[in-house]
Amino acid sequence: MLAKGYNFRIGMPGVKVVDGKLVTNTQYPGMLVRYTTDGTEPSYESPIWTAPVAVGDYKVIKAKAYYLGKESLTTYLFKK
Repeated sequence: MLAKGYNFRIGMPGVKVVDGKLVTNTQYPGMLVRYTTDGTEPSYESPIWTAPVAVGDYKVIKAKAYYLGKESLTTYLFKK
């Protein structure tokens, strides 16, 4: 899908866990971040991050940004 006739790339979201909660940021306001904590690839059915979320015990968190019908590459966060 082209937005206003221009092709563009969606930047990957930044993700980290702070005090047991997932926090994230995006390149532009209005981007949605969808994430998973079970190692599966994020999709349109995955939860939307809107505020810090308790992630409990996880091995890998994956997140994608969605904007104007496009999606970013996947960001991976592995537990140490």
